[in-house]
Amino acid sequence: MKNDIAKLERKLRRTGNDTQARIDILCEMAEALGTEDPDRSLALCTEAYELAAAQKLHALQGKGLGIAAKLLYSWEEYEPSLNKGLEAIEFFRITGDRLSEAELHIVTGSAFLAIQASERARDSFQQSLDLLSSAEASLRADAYAGLSESLAALGLHDEALAQAQQAFALQGVIGNDWRALAIQMQIAILQQHLGNTNEALEELRAVQKQQASRNDLDGEAATARKIGDILLAEGETDKARSCYRRARSLSRKLSDPHGELAACIGTARSMLQDRSAREAVAELEKSIAMAEKYDARSEAYEITLLLADGNRQMKRHSHATQYYEEALRAAEAAYESKVAEQMERAAILHRVERAEQERLIQIARDENRALLVQQNSDELASLALRMIQRTELLDTFKELLQRFERPSRGSQKNLVEKTRAELEEVAVGEEEWETFERQLNESQHHFLRELTDNFPSLTRMEKRICALLRISLSSRDIAEMHSVTVRDIETHRYNIRKKLAIPTKTNLTSFLTDFGLRNGDVEAMQDDQSLTAKLSARYPELTPAEIKICSMLATDMTTKEIAEVLNLSARTVERHRYNIRKKLGSENVGTDLKKFLATL
Repeated sequence: MKNDIAKLERKLRRTGNDTQARIDILCEMAEALGTEDPDRSLALCTEAYELAAAQKLHALQGKGLGIAAKLLYSWEEYEPSLNKGLEAIEFFRITGDRLSEAELHIVTGSAFLAIQASERARDSFQQSLDLLSSAEASLRADAYAGLSESLAALGLHDEALAQAQQAFALQGVIGNDWRALAIQMQIAILQQHLGNTNEALEELRAVQKQQASRNDLDGEAATARKIGDILLAEGETDKARSCYRRARSLSRKLSDPHGELAACIGTARSMLQDRSAREAVAELEKSIAMAEKYDARSEAYEITLLLADGNRQMKRHSHATQYYEEALRAAEAAYESKVAEQMERAAILHRVERAEQERLIQIARDENRALLVQQNSDELASLALRMIQRTELLDTFKELLQRFERPSRGSQKNLVEKTRAELEEVAVGEEEWETFERQLNESQHHFLRELTDNFPSLTRMEKRICALLRISLSSRDIAEMHSVTVRDIETHRYNIRKKLAIPTKTNLTSFLTDFGLRNGDVEAMQDDQSLTAKLSARYPELTPAEIKICSMLATDMTTKEIAEVLNLSARTVERHRYNIRKKLGSENVGTDLKKFLATL
């Protein structure tokens, strides 16, 4: 392990300015360290994510978050695991990395199961299966197994059994025998729930045989106890006791007090069922001391309750009453503890879903912002091109006038001069430039003001060029617009790069676009954020998708335009609009949803 980490550290030092290679190595180091050094592993994931975020490398942002989510899940830190996993999923969705997205759905599904959010777990595993192709057998097996567990937790045992059988069939193809045994045990438990006792016992005995051949004493003891429980439920007490004794013997070899106590409890139950109360009580009195020694509260409660039943069978009513009272006190304490755990799990789910909603709202804002920026850029580019065309046309007329100019004929020369003066009056002037700059400044995040504040050494001409480059005009277009040569514009571009200290490999236009988005979003999108915040606060029942559509409707987008942006059908958007009207209250909305949103 240490040698591997040392090699990776040397590789990391050699990466230089190669950001992508650096991020890959940081992620590899985090995975290699794993549980050996949790704090450092998480710090490496965070560093990888921040590097990727700085360069807007969405795939690598998802990778850093995804590894962190897996590590946190393995440490049973379910809330941060879910937060990072769900965020990673969004990045993988953006980049179209279906395999990584599916893998993270399995991680988040498992974390949802751990906090007993069974419906969310089911949805996560199902989404994973929807993304995976038949070639990804291992991941599909994990997704089917997780889906089976979540369905079982929801009480849908028939469906759970079908999914578990799918998972078992895939594990057989993969050849992962350990995982296959766990799924086979799951199938046996589901068969028991469905009342298929013979099938359940058959599965469990097959599992036990495999465990014995692998010398898996812990697994074999657990399976023996499970077989004993089924046999006891069927009234086959002698066979059940034999299984419990086998389980107890194996647990002793492993020095597993909890396993041994579970086997003792099973044995005592079988004795009480046979009305052998004296033997059962003697067995239980030995076990209660072990439970107290190892602070096994759950087992102590069961033993106390069985001692009460045993003493009642023996007509020792005062002893029975005493044990029942002890069991009741233990049950009350256990209930309080269980309620506290359930409340904590519910609180975790609420916080996770709230964070998820906030992320989705932010994504909706970003998408809407990008759409508005693109629309404004297109309008400004169109205006700029019209100005260029007008300049070109005026230059053409000036050239024609020069051809007709004759120094010897005064009247004709005066006419030419008068016409030239009139053309100069309609040329693109300072007033039009000021209008263009004002429109750019207002519509694209106060770009010129931010540029001036951050780079005061830029000249007026250089700022104009920055504005035009930002709406994707070429050097040639800008040159024609200003009646200068392309070389003059290239010189200006060189000076701009120097003043802005832009690295050689960085594209100037990309830098200017990113600069505007980094520095001007808050003011330019204030109204959109205000609307989103108001909708979230006043109408918490609105889903993130519905809030996104409200935000787009408020910018006067049509149903067709919204459908194209969100990659939905117009009919789906109409259904969302119908649901929005219902949630906002039709008596409040009236006939025009857009007008209602404008009043908020």
